[in-house]
Amino acid sequence: MSNEALRQRFKQKYNEWFQLVEKTLKNHLQEKKLDVKVLSFLVVAILDGYSMQNLVGIEGIPMEGTAKMIASLE
Repeated sequence: MSNEALRQRFKQKYNEWFQLVEKTLKNHLQEKKLDVKVLSFLVVAILDGYSMQNLVGIEGIPMEGTAKMIASLE
Protein backbone atom coordinates (compact mmCIF):
# COMPACT_ATOMS: atom_id res chain seq x y z
CA MET A 1 0.00 0.00 0.00
CA SER A 2 1.41 3.40 -0.96
CA ASN A 3 1.67 6.35 1.39
CA GLU A 4 -1.08 8.11 -0.57
CA ALA A 5 -3.41 5.12 -0.30
CA LEU A 6 -2.75 4.90 3.43
CA ARG A 7 -3.33 8.65 3.83
CA GLN A 8 -6.66 8.32 2.04
CA ARG A 9 -7.72 5.41 4.28
CA PHE A 10 -6.91 7.41 7.41
CA LYS A 11 -8.71 10.46 6.02
CA GLN A 12 -11.81 8.37 5.30
CA LYS A 13 -11.77 6.80 8.78
CA TYR A 14 -11.34 10.15 10.52
CA ASN A 15 -14.25 11.58 8.54
CA GLU A 16 -16.40 8.60 9.59
CA TRP A 17 -15.43 9.13 13.24
CA PHE A 18 -16.16 12.88 13.07
CA GLN A 19 -19.61 12.19 11.61
CA LEU A 20 -20.40 9.47 14.14
CA VAL A 21 -19.33 11.56 17.12
CA GLU A 22 -21.14 14.64 15.79
CA LYS A 23 -24.36 12.65 15.31
CA THR A 24 -24.10 11.19 18.82
CA LEU A 25 -23.45 14.61 20.36
CA LYS A 26 -26.41 16.14 18.50
CA ASN A 27 -28.66 13.43 19.93
CA HIS A 28 -27.45 13.99 23.49
CA LEU A 29 -26.90 17.74 23.51
CA GLN A 30 -30.04 18.92 21.72
CA GLU A 31 -30.82 21.70 24.17
CA LYS A 32 -27.28 23.02 24.56
CA LYS A 33 -25.93 25.82 22.43
CA LEU A 34 -22.67 24.08 21.60
CA ASP A 35 -21.00 23.75 18.23
CA VAL A 36 -21.21 19.97 18.03
CA LYS A 37 -19.06 19.88 14.89
CA VAL A 38 -16.18 21.55 16.74
CA LEU A 39 -16.83 19.38 19.80
CA SER A 40 -16.76 16.24 17.63
CA PHE A 41 -13.28 17.18 16.37
CA LEU A 42 -12.15 17.77 19.97
CA VAL A 43 -13.48 14.39 21.11
CA VAL A 44 -11.78 12.57 18.23
CA ALA A 45 -8.52 14.47 18.91
CA ILE A 46 -8.68 13.49 22.58
CA LEU A 47 -9.28 9.84 21.75
CA ASP A 48 -6.58 9.88 19.10
CA GLY A 49 -4.11 11.44 21.51
CA TYR A 50 -4.98 8.98 24.26
CA SER A 51 -4.49 6.11 21.81
CA MET A 52 -1.02 7.38 20.91
CA GLN A 53 -0.15 7.88 24.58
CA ASN A 54 -1.30 4.35 25.34
CA LEU A 55 0.79 2.95 22.47
CA VAL A 56 3.96 4.50 23.88
CA GLY A 57 3.20 3.28 27.38
CA ILE A 58 1.94 6.37 29.17
CA GLU A 59 0.23 5.30 32.37
CA GLY A 60 -2.66 6.95 34.15
CA ILE A 61 -4.52 8.21 31.09
CA PRO A 62 -7.71 9.72 32.55
CA MET A 63 -10.19 7.95 30.26
CA GLU A 64 -12.93 7.68 32.87
CA GLY A 65 -12.55 11.29 33.97
CA THR A 66 -12.61 12.46 30.37
CA ALA A 67 -15.74 10.44 29.64
CA LYS A 68 -17.44 11.91 32.71
CA MET A 69 -16.44 15.44 31.70
CA ILE A 70 -17.82 15.00 28.19
CA ALA A 71 -20.99 13.39 29.57
CA SER A 72 -21.44 16.32 31.97
CA LEU A 73 -21.90 18.66 29.01
CA GLU A 74 -25.43 17.33 28.82
